[in-house]
This record gives sequence, structure tokens and C-alpha cells, in this order.
Amino acid sequence: MWRLCGHYVDLLWTYCGSPASWLKLIRPRLELVAGCVLNLGGVTAQSRDFYTRVTFYADIMFLVTEHAGQSAAGCQGELLLSGGSVGLGASTMLLREHSSLRSGCTRHSTQREQFATTFCFCLPLLCYNPRMQFEVFTLLPEIFPPYLESSILQRARQRGLIEVRVHNIRDYTHDRHHTTDDTPYGGGGGMVMKPEPVFEAVEAVLGLPAHQALGKPVPIILLTPQGRVFTQRVAEELSQHERIALLCGRYEGVDERIREHLVSDEISIGDYVLTGGELPALIIIDALSRLIPGVLGDPTGAEDDSHSMGLLEYPHYTRPPEFRGWQAPEILLSGDHAKIDKWRREQALLRTFRKRPDMLEKAELSEADQKFVEGLKKQEKQ
Repeated sequence: MWRLCGHYVDLLWTYCGSPASWLKLIRPRLELVAGCVLNLGGVTAQSRDFYTRVTFYADIMFLVTEHAGQSAAGCQGELLLSGGSVGLGASTMLLREHSSLRSGCTRHSTQREQFATTFCFCLPLLCYNPRMQFEVFTLLPEIFPPYLESSILQRARQRGLIEVRVHNIRDYTHDRHHTTDDTPYGGGGGMVMKPEPVFEAVEAVLGLPAHQALGKPVPIILLTPQGRVFTQRVAEELSQHERIALLCGRYEGVDERIREHLVSDEISIGDYVLTGGELPALIIIDALSRLIPGVLGDPTGAEDDSHSMGLLEYPHYTRPPEFRGWQAPEILLSGDHAKIDKWRREQALLRTFRKRPDMLEKAELSEADQKFVEGLKKQEKQ
């Protein structure tokens, strides 16, 4: 560990020239840390622990500059804390430079050793990110790897931002045929998932004592057409949990005792019926993962998505500026960000008005937004 940190320090000195220059390079990372504090809030043990790490990190940054020979006036950081803006114990961290960083430093071996020692404490903090854990219970575990091992979710798992553990319910049966379903009492078509293997699987994985499944801190969600409809607001609600259990139904459904005495929530992805809960489980994993800081390349990408801001998202354009005679809007090429933001907001309102007018009734609209919508209504009547 110490030798590895020493190599990092040598590389930083070689390519950055001085710790002052290195601090400039990691400034974007500091902003990401501040964003994580805002997103996590302070209502969980994880966020309280993260808050402690951030304050410790601020102290370490002072040590880095001190050990590197920087004066107090050369580089200073200020930690501004304001509680209650996000949740209980929520904090906002702003690391600001009060004056320009000095360039160059004395490269004495003692200072390099001190810097290496400090850097080994900073390194895990720079790499820290919140992690969300999904426990999936299913009869068809082979469905999940192809999707989880692709694109954004694969990178999120590799970076430790999410962890998806898939459990085969059949592994918790005790007969030679691994029976997980049986015919329904009272007759009728189809099969019903038996309660014994489902209860045993969930209790074993989550560490729940028998007969005490309800009231636990980990939500146990049954994917069923009878549940509440999954929306972006529900995704934001569930993303506050550090661990979630997803139970995938099959056949005609599950034994009612599972619904009454094991699960704590029921979710449907729409008013239609699928052959199982595996696809809904993947949808929920995907939607929640996007809300975790660091999963998306753009830190604010999830905030601009359709439904996240209460409206449908504005249209997007990319290169080339002209394709088959169809031009990208000139305003997007102008570089005037104020006008671009205004155009995007109006386009989001226009698109929502035309495709999902019901959303406008619940959206938080400014006075300018309301005037724009009123203008759209007048144009429609003409």
C-alpha cells in the first residue's frame, strides 16, 4: 500500500510539477464530493459516515499543502456547513480557493515522504462513492447477467457503485425436484408459487428471524400487476435506501401469505401483465442506479430526464448540424447558455403540453412557464 502510494506521488511530481498543480487537477473531484453530500442528505448512517469523511478530507487537504511547503496564504479551503437544506443533518460543502496556487516547491525527500503519507489517506477518500445493493429473488436467474453486464450498469458495478445479487429461489427447496409451485386451492388454471422456499430465501439472505419479516429496514418489494405504479417519484423514494430486495413473481402469482406476511411493498410497471417479475426488476434496478451519484457520466444528467423535473425532456440534437436538409436549431449552436436554457425549458413545456398535458397540472411552474402555457392554449383554440 505504502509503496503504491509512493509511485503515485512520483507520477504526480513528474507530470504535475507540484502539489499546487495537482490540487488544480483534482478540483473536479472535489466538486463531485460536494455533489455527493447534497444527494445523500443526512438521514442514513451511510451519509453520516460520509459527512465525517468529508470533514476529515478537508483537514487532510490542509495537511497536503502544508507538507508540500505551501504557505497558508498559498492555498486555503473553506468548509461551509448548512444544515436542514436536504434532510436531517444535511450539509453543503463548498471548497474554494481564496488566492491563486503557488507554482513550484522544494523537492526534499522528507517532504515527499510526508506527502506520500498524507496522500495514502486522501486516496481512499477521493475514490469514495455511495453503494446501493439489490437483492433479487427469482426462479430464472439466467435472465439478469446479459443486461447487468452491459453499458452503464456494468461500469457502475465494476466501480462499486451498485451491487446486484441474484438468488435462485429453487436453492431453498428441500425436495429432489426443487418444487417451487403447486396447484391453487379451490381449483382453477395455472400454478401458484409456494410460500416455504420464498420465505426461506428472503429470511436467509436478509438475515431476518422467522415470523419477523415485516417491519424490517430493508424494503422487500413484490413485482406484481396489483402493486402501485412505478414512476420517477417512486424511483427517487426507493433510491434513499442502501439495500432493496426485489421478489419476482411467476405463474398465476404468489401464495397470499407471502403478500401478507413477507413483502413490505408491491410495485407494478404498468397496467399490463407479463410472464414474470424479472423484467420489472431490471427496470427498477436501472432507474434507481441512474440516481446514484457517479453512475452517469453527467452528474446532472438524471435531473434533466423526462419526469425528473415534472415535465417531458426537451429535444436533443448532435452533429452534423445539417442532415438531409434538416437543420439543428441555430440557438443550440449560438453558445448563449441563457438563451439555450430558456429554449430548452420552453421546448419541455411544449412537448409536455402536446403529449402529456396531464403532467402540467402537477408540475411546479414559474410565472414565465404559466404565461408560456397559456399562450399555447390560446394558439390551440385558434
